[in-house]
Amino acid sequence: MTEAQITASLLGSGTHGTRLLIAHRAATAARADAVAWLDGGRVRAVGPHEKLWQLPDYRAVFAEGEEP
Repeated sequence: MTEAQITASLLGSGTHGTRLLIAHRAATAARADAVAWLDGGRVRAVGPHEKLWQLPDYRAVFAEGEEP
């Protein structure tokens, strides 16, 4: 699947349910209702992307200078 297809699937209407997404782009994570930040196989933090973005280590996971 392309990124555009994945984004359309996440944002489109369809059956309601839980969708799990692994993201490497801040813009993609920003679209999620909740983010579970995994680090070394453990959950480091859970919350909205906007709150996690305030943490320097979380921002460092994404490309430098990229903003949601």
